[in-house]
Amino acid sequence: MPAAGTRIAACPGAGLRCAGRAAGRPPDAATVARGGTRAWEYLRRWSAYGKAWRRRRAGPGLAEAAPFPLRLQTGADLKAARWGLLAWEDPEGPGGSSPFWAVAPTLEAGTSPGATPLMPWLDELGAALSGLRLAGGGLILKIELGRAAAQLRIATGRVPGPQDGVVGEHDLLRAPSAFIAGLEDACALASGSDPPEGGGWGTKTRNC
Repeated sequence: MPAAGTRIAACPGAGLRCAGRAAGRPPDAATVARGGTRAWEYLRRWSAYGKAWRRRRAGPGLAEAAPFPLRLQTGADLKAARWGLLAWEDPEGPGGSSPFWAVAPTLEAGTSPGATPLMPWLDELGAALSGLRLAGGGLILKIELGRAAAQLRIATGRVPGPQDGVVGEHDLLRAPSAFIAGLEDACALASGSDPPEGGGWGTKTRNC
Protein backbone atom coordinates (compact mmCIF):
# COMPACT_ATOMS: atom_id res chain seq x y z
CA MET A 1 0.00 0.00 0.00
CA PRO A 2 1.25 3.57 -0.57
CA ALA A 3 2.88 5.07 2.49
CA ALA A 4 0.93 7.66 4.47
CA GLY A 5 1.20 11.02 2.81
CA THR A 6 2.10 9.62 -0.60
CA ARG A 7 0.83 12.02 -3.23
CA ILE A 8 -1.66 10.69 -5.76
CA ALA A 9 -0.44 12.17 -9.01
CA ALA A 10 -2.00 12.29 -12.44
CA CYS A 11 -0.01 10.25 -14.99
CA PRO A 12 0.91 12.52 -17.91
CA GLY A 13 -0.87 11.61 -21.12
CA ALA A 14 -2.56 8.55 -19.67
CA GLY A 15 -5.68 10.09 -18.16
CA LEU A 16 -5.08 8.00 -15.01
CA ARG A 17 -4.48 8.56 -11.34
CA CYS A 18 -1.73 6.35 -9.95
CA ALA A 19 -0.57 5.71 -6.39
CA GLY A 20 3.14 6.12 -5.78
CA ARG A 21 3.94 7.98 -9.01
CA ALA A 22 5.65 10.84 -7.17
CA ALA A 23 7.79 8.37 -5.23
CA GLY A 24 8.86 6.60 -8.43
CA ARG A 25 7.38 3.22 -7.58
CA PRO A 26 5.73 0.63 -9.84
CA PRO A 27 2.06 -0.22 -9.19
CA ASP A 28 1.73 -2.28 -6.01
CA ALA A 29 -0.66 -5.11 -5.19
CA ALA A 30 -3.38 -2.76 -3.97
CA THR A 31 -3.20 -0.65 -7.12
CA VAL A 32 -3.30 -3.69 -9.42
CA ALA A 33 -6.18 -5.21 -7.43
CA ARG A 34 -8.22 -2.06 -8.00
CA GLY A 35 -7.65 -2.35 -11.74
CA GLY A 36 -4.89 -4.32 -13.45
CA THR A 37 -5.73 -2.82 -16.84
CA ARG A 38 -5.35 0.74 -15.58
CA ALA A 39 -2.16 -0.20 -13.74
CA TRP A 40 -0.67 -1.58 -16.98
CA GLU A 41 -1.67 1.54 -18.92
CA TYR A 42 0.24 3.53 -16.32
CA LEU A 43 3.29 1.24 -16.23
CA ARG A 44 3.67 0.98 -20.01
CA ARG A 45 3.77 4.80 -20.23
CA TRP A 46 6.34 5.18 -17.47
CA SER A 47 9.69 6.03 -19.05
CA ALA A 48 11.63 4.15 -16.37
CA TYR A 49 9.89 0.90 -17.30
CA GLY A 50 10.45 1.56 -21.00
CA LYS A 51 14.18 2.00 -20.38
CA ALA A 52 14.33 -1.20 -18.32
CA TRP A 53 12.48 -3.07 -21.08
CA ARG A 54 14.98 -1.90 -23.69
CA ARG A 55 17.94 -2.87 -21.46
CA ARG A 56 16.78 -6.44 -20.90
CA ARG A 57 19.30 -8.89 -22.38
CA ALA A 58 17.02 -11.61 -23.68
CA GLY A 59 13.92 -11.91 -25.80
CA PRO A 60 10.64 -13.47 -24.69
CA GLY A 61 10.64 -17.11 -23.66
CA LEU A 62 10.16 -19.81 -26.26
CA ALA A 63 6.66 -21.00 -26.95
CA GLU A 64 5.50 -24.30 -25.45
CA ALA A 65 3.14 -26.59 -27.32
CA ALA A 66 -0.39 -25.99 -26.02
CA PRO A 67 -3.92 -25.34 -27.36
CA PHE A 68 -3.43 -21.65 -26.50
CA PRO A 69 -0.44 -19.24 -26.55
CA LEU A 70 1.98 -20.40 -23.83
CA ARG A 71 5.46 -19.01 -23.26
CA LEU A 72 8.27 -19.94 -20.90
CA GLN A 73 9.42 -17.64 -18.10
CA THR A 74 13.13 -16.88 -18.59
CA GLY A 75 15.90 -15.82 -16.25
CA ALA A 76 15.59 -12.32 -17.69
CA ASP A 77 11.87 -12.34 -16.89
CA LEU A 78 12.66 -12.80 -13.20
CA LYS A 79 14.14 -9.30 -13.18
CA ALA A 80 10.73 -7.92 -14.14
CA ALA A 81 9.60 -8.69 -10.59
CA ARG A 82 10.75 -5.24 -9.48
CA TRP A 83 7.97 -3.87 -11.70
CA GLY A 84 5.39 -6.22 -10.22
CA LEU A 85 5.49 -8.53 -13.27
CA LEU A 86 6.11 -12.24 -13.75
CA ALA A 87 7.50 -11.59 -17.24
CA TRP A 88 8.51 -8.62 -19.34
CA GLU A 89 5.81 -7.15 -21.54
CA ASP A 90 6.55 -4.86 -24.49
CA PRO A 91 5.20 -1.43 -23.52
CA GLU A 92 4.78 -0.50 -27.18
CA GLY A 93 3.44 -3.83 -28.41
CA PRO A 94 -0.20 -4.70 -28.99
CA GLY A 95 -0.13 -7.10 -26.04
CA GLY A 96 -3.41 -7.58 -24.23
CA SER A 97 -5.42 -5.78 -21.61
CA SER A 98 -3.02 -6.83 -18.87
CA PRO A 99 0.45 -8.42 -18.54
CA PHE A 100 1.26 -11.38 -16.30
CA TRP A 101 1.22 -9.67 -12.91
CA ALA A 102 3.16 -10.96 -9.91
CA VAL A 103 1.07 -8.75 -7.62
CA ALA A 104 -2.45 -9.41 -8.96
CA PRO A 105 -5.11 -11.51 -7.22
CA THR A 106 -4.52 -15.00 -8.60
CA LEU A 107 -6.87 -17.94 -8.17
CA GLU A 108 -5.25 -21.24 -7.20
CA ALA A 109 -6.72 -23.79 -9.57
CA GLY A 110 -6.39 -27.25 -11.01
CA THR A 111 -7.51 -29.01 -14.18
CA SER A 112 -10.33 -31.53 -14.23
CA PRO A 113 -11.69 -33.58 -17.17
CA GLY A 114 -15.01 -33.81 -15.33
CA ALA A 115 -15.59 -30.07 -15.02
CA THR A 116 -17.20 -27.81 -17.63
CA PRO A 117 -14.71 -27.51 -20.54
CA LEU A 118 -13.02 -24.12 -20.26
CA MET A 119 -11.80 -23.38 -23.77
CA PRO A 120 -15.06 -23.91 -25.68
CA TRP A 121 -16.78 -21.64 -23.16
CA LEU A 122 -14.15 -18.91 -23.55
CA ASP A 123 -14.39 -19.18 -27.34
CA GLU A 124 -18.14 -18.66 -27.13
CA LEU A 125 -17.62 -15.55 -25.00
CA GLY A 126 -14.89 -14.20 -27.27
CA ALA A 127 -12.37 -14.30 -24.41
CA ALA A 128 -8.65 -14.94 -24.90
CA LEU A 129 -6.59 -17.49 -22.96
CA SER A 130 -2.81 -17.37 -22.63
CA GLY A 131 -0.26 -18.92 -20.31
CA LEU A 132 3.14 -18.47 -18.70
CA ARG A 133 5.21 -21.50 -17.69
CA LEU A 134 6.98 -20.45 -14.49
CA ALA A 135 10.66 -21.22 -14.01
CA GLY A 136 9.68 -23.39 -11.03
CA GLY A 137 7.32 -25.48 -13.16
CA GLY A 138 3.95 -24.00 -12.23
CA LEU A 139 1.58 -22.53 -14.79
CA ILE A 140 -0.17 -19.16 -14.85
CA LEU A 141 -3.29 -18.90 -17.00
CA LYS A 142 -4.59 -15.48 -17.99
CA ILE A 143 -8.13 -14.92 -19.22
CA GLU A 144 -8.84 -11.63 -21.02
CA LEU A 145 -12.18 -10.29 -22.13
CA GLY A 146 -12.25 -6.76 -23.50
CA ARG A 147 -10.33 -4.65 -21.01
CA ALA A 148 -10.72 -7.09 -18.12
CA ALA A 149 -8.36 -9.88 -17.09
CA ALA A 150 -8.05 -12.61 -14.46
CA GLN A 151 -5.16 -14.90 -13.53
CA LEU A 152 -5.18 -18.51 -12.35
CA ARG A 153 -2.23 -20.49 -11.00
CA ILE A 154 -2.01 -24.25 -11.63
CA ALA A 155 0.64 -25.47 -9.20
CA THR A 156 1.03 -28.87 -10.88
CA GLY A 157 1.88 -27.13 -14.15
CA ARG A 158 -0.53 -29.34 -16.09
CA VAL A 159 -1.69 -27.71 -19.32
CA PRO A 160 -5.48 -28.02 -19.68
CA GLY A 161 -6.61 -29.77 -22.82
CA PRO A 162 -9.35 -28.46 -25.14
CA GLN A 163 -12.03 -30.40 -23.24
CA ASP A 164 -10.66 -29.96 -19.71
CA GLY A 165 -12.32 -27.84 -17.09
CA VAL A 166 -10.61 -25.75 -14.42
CA VAL A 167 -11.61 -25.88 -10.76
CA GLY A 168 -10.69 -23.50 -7.94
CA GLU A 169 -8.53 -24.91 -5.14
CA HIS A 170 -7.84 -23.33 -1.77
CA ASP A 171 -6.47 -24.08 1.67
CA LEU A 172 -9.33 -22.86 3.86
CA LEU A 173 -6.93 -21.75 6.61
CA ARG A 174 -4.84 -19.55 4.34
CA ALA A 175 -5.71 -16.04 3.08
CA PRO A 176 -9.41 -16.54 2.30
CA SER A 177 -9.78 -12.95 1.06
CA ALA A 178 -7.12 -13.54 -1.62
CA PHE A 179 -8.98 -16.66 -2.77
CA ILE A 180 -12.27 -14.75 -2.94
CA ALA A 181 -10.60 -11.96 -4.92
CA GLY A 182 -9.24 -14.35 -7.53
CA LEU A 183 -12.52 -16.27 -7.61
CA GLU A 184 -14.47 -13.06 -8.26
CA ASP A 185 -12.20 -12.21 -11.20
CA ALA A 186 -12.51 -15.65 -12.78
CA CYS A 187 -16.26 -15.96 -12.17
CA ALA A 188 -16.96 -12.53 -13.62
CA LEU A 189 -15.03 -13.21 -16.80
CA ALA A 190 -16.48 -16.70 -17.16
CA SER A 191 -19.95 -15.15 -17.08
CA GLY A 192 -18.95 -12.60 -19.73
CA SER A 193 -18.83 -9.54 -17.46
CA ASP A 194 -16.09 -7.32 -16.02
CA PRO A 195 -14.64 -8.10 -12.58
CA PRO A 196 -15.82 -5.72 -9.82
CA GLU A 197 -13.71 -2.57 -9.43
CA GLY A 198 -13.49 0.41 -7.12
CA GLY A 199 -14.26 -1.13 -3.75
CA GLY A 200 -11.22 -3.38 -3.47
CA TRP A 201 -11.12 -7.12 -4.05
CA GLY A 202 -12.52 -9.63 -1.61
CA THR A 203 -15.42 -7.45 -0.50
CA LYS A 204 -18.09 -9.26 -2.52
CA THR A 205 -18.89 -12.80 -3.58
CA ARG A 206 -20.52 -14.12 -6.74
CA ASN A 207 -22.29 -17.34 -7.60
CA CYS A 208 -20.69 -19.12 -10.54
